[in-house]
Amino acid sequence: LRRPFSYRVRRFDEAAEEVSVKYWSETYTPENPHAHQQVFRQMREEMAPVQGEAREISLTVIRLGDVALVGLPGEIFARLGLELRRRSPFRYTYIVGLANGTLGYIGDHASYALGGYQLWAGWHSLSEPGTGEAMVEQALELLEDVYAAG
Repeated sequence: LRRPFSYRVRRFDEAAEEVSVKYWSETYTPENPHAHQQVFRQMREEMAPVQGEAREISLTVIRLGDVALVGLPGEIFARLGLELRRRSPFRYTYIVGLANGTLGYIGDHASYALGGYQLWAGWHSLSEPGTGEAMVEQALELLEDVYAAG
């Protein structure tokens, strides 16, 4: 079963993102912090005009007996994946990341608040906070529908 999933391109505060990247790069790559800063600055410049833009991608569930494969378009953080597996109606639920395209890293609300390079604004982390939780809820609906179909 495959269904569309709607999300929005993340909105960001340019000044706050610049500070985060600067701190991280100067702390963890002091030999060449400016290279990291420039790469992320360029991504934010490209993303700025599409902030908040509505987009669509697909979620997929495949059933193999007691096993469900959930195809998600990106790399969801572990907390989200564990929640999806815990609430799945299937005995065995496996998440297949980077399926049907990619949104990059997909964190939960708490992870966005903590920050870190996977969730800096950039093409590697395209979606806004809350996308991960919404993705889990929609994937659970797909799992329930596939399960009920027997």
